Amino acid sequence: MGTGTPVSYLDGSDIGTAKDSIDQFSIVVRPMYKWDKTKKTIFEAGYNTGTGTGNSDFESHKFTVAQAWSMGDSFWARPEIRVYGSYITDGEGTTFGEKGDSEFVLGIQAEAWW
Repeated sequence: MGTGTPVSYLDGSDIGTAKDSIDQFSIVVRPMYKWDKTKKTIFEAGYNTGTGTGNSDFESHKFTVAQAWSMGDSFWARPEIRVYGSYITDGEGTTFGEKGDSEFVLGIQAEAWW
């Protein structure tokens, strides 16, 4: 079993033509269970908050579960194919328009480099 916990903080000024400021904090926890050398299940929970351009506040949450297959047991083994489902919420209720303040997304992702 592996895990990753990225944390980031951003403070920017004079952004874009309006010379706005951004203040943002994000944290993600990403535990993973390896079934064997090529198959793993990944869970992810994330939180993002701050003040964006035009002094607008934002807040969001993301919960994801993914099944991944790769060409080896290293964290960096590629290519990797993932089938995932993500539940995303918006604290202000503005991101998803008429759909409300949350969305469920299903997808397939391939990652490779050479």
